[in-house]
Amino acid sequence: MRNVMVLSVLALLGCGGGGSASSDTTTTTTAEPTTTGGAAEHVAWDDMTHEQRGHFMAENVMPAMRPLFQNHDATRYAEFSCATCHGANAQEVNFAMPNGVHPLTHADITATFQSQDPSATWMTQQVWPEMARVMGEAPFDPATGEGFSCMDCHANGEPTAAH
Repeated sequence: MRNVMVLSVLALLGCGGGGSASSDTTTTTTAEPTTTGGAAEHVAWDDMTHEQRGHFMAENVMPAMRPLFQNHDATRYAEFSCATCHGANAQEVNFAMPNGVHPLTHADITATFQSQDPSATWMTQQVWPEMARVMGEAPFDPATGEGFSCMDCHANGEPTAAH
């Protein structure tokens, strides 16, 4: 019962009613400090409990990302919440990512980096690096195949081969 109450409070505080956030991504990085009622701890995302992930999202990700999104488009992101990235059914899917974020293909990513479109520039030069920083990861390095990438938030939109 206590866990349900804690998660309910997180839902109200951390995400504007959207719930505490969690992810099914398999990162092994150490996220920035998160507090759980005491001293700051450095805990790898994969090692965090659902409650710790909720705290981390509420205390680190939301405060960093909300202004980036709202400064980019105050009208579209006026109601920035967990659902903005985790989808309208975030709680039902246990905040799994990707969920509700536009799928990308290799061609989409290439076009984004080559584009002069302000939204593409905003995504590649503000959102992506800031999210990598907040998650405690280096941005993706094509030479090593390591680091935080577009695909940590976006689904792979590549067509699958028919069997």
